Amino acid sequence: MNSARRIGCLGLSIAWLGVLASGALADVVGGRPGAEGWRVGVAVGQMAKLSGIVDETKRAYSDYEERREEYAHRLETYSLEEFGLDKDTPIYGLRLQCTGRYFELAVGLDHLSPEATAVARRDYYLGVDKVQFEGQTYDYLLIPEGQTFDSELDAMLLDVRLRFTPFSLTIPKVLRLSPWLYAGLLGFYGQYEIDAGPATGITIYEAAEYEYVIGGRGTGSASGALPSVGLGGECVLLLGRGRHGPAELTLYGEWGLLRYDGRTSSLGFSARNEKDLDLDYTEWRLGARCDLPLNERLGFFVALEYRLIEAEATLEAQERPPEDQAVRLEKYDKAVDLEGAWWQVSAGLRF
Repeated sequence: MNSARRIGCLGLSIAWLGVLASGALADVVGGRPGAEGWRVGVAVGQMAKLSGIVDETKRAYSDYEERREEYAHRLETYSLEEFGLDKDTPIYGLRLQCTGRYFELAVGLDHLSPEATAVARRDYYLGVDKVQFEGQTYDYLLIPEGQTFDSELDAMLLDVRLRFTPFSLTIPKVLRLSPWLYAGLLGFYGQYEIDAGPATGITIYEAAEYEYVIGGRGTGSASGALPSVGLGGECVLLLGRGRHGPAELTLYGEWGLLRYDGRTSSLGFSARNEKDLDLDYTEWRLGARCDLPLNERLGFFVALEYRLIEAEATLEAQERPPEDQAVRLEKYDKAVDLEGAWWQVSAGLRF
């Protein structure tokens, strides 16, 4: 377990132990009294870590098993680091939050656009949505070893969460402790471009005779949605009370997960052919927020938040009859390991 996850575990453990231990000292009330209202704001931050590895594990379909020696040397491993996309990237977003006594709906929309220039460390055989050569469109791109290429990704992230708070523990004029359960959805859509210079020709690669364009400009898109369930909580500290109301400091944290075994299409993942997906996904969120009243109806807030997501997945071709396999021309089953961490500062109005 890495340091960020240890901190997350410790923070949530302390928060939940605090809720249990303070029960004898505090009043137990339903929901989150005094938290009702709306928040609207903007956010800016930076991707602190982005790592991803894709391992080609074996040839698709069991009828190729006896030919392992023939294709084993073709198996490749690709990483975001090789493409230069693991660098720090700015993130900009919008925030909307509607809080009732028992339920809260929070929506975040973020945009990031990493780009990089790298040199191919070996021959890169890539599948793309489209690459053109001499007026024809192909599905595969070859970046020769030593070739300089540019990579760009333009992505949107949509984060939706519904939280349910059954009760809170309050010490009047001091603090409020509120645990919650939540259901969330993290959706993403991105368009990418890989520019490996002018296209110079066509090469045939692999036993199934895939046509790869040598060089050229490959483009495509990727999308998906990750539902999750989890728990969290907040500790609201009263900093003082002014003419227009209380100033508050809120410390909060969340932990959620998804265990999924099914088809890629059920989660909205885009793929040339539908795959069988086995996914293990975990997310953490830690933050602090300060609320200051401007008048009796309007307030200002500023928040700092850190998020961590981790995903491990296997993608395998679905079983098909031999005649369908020849038409589909699927390549390799894959194992994917992804980790992303980012922080953001948000500010806006509460009413």
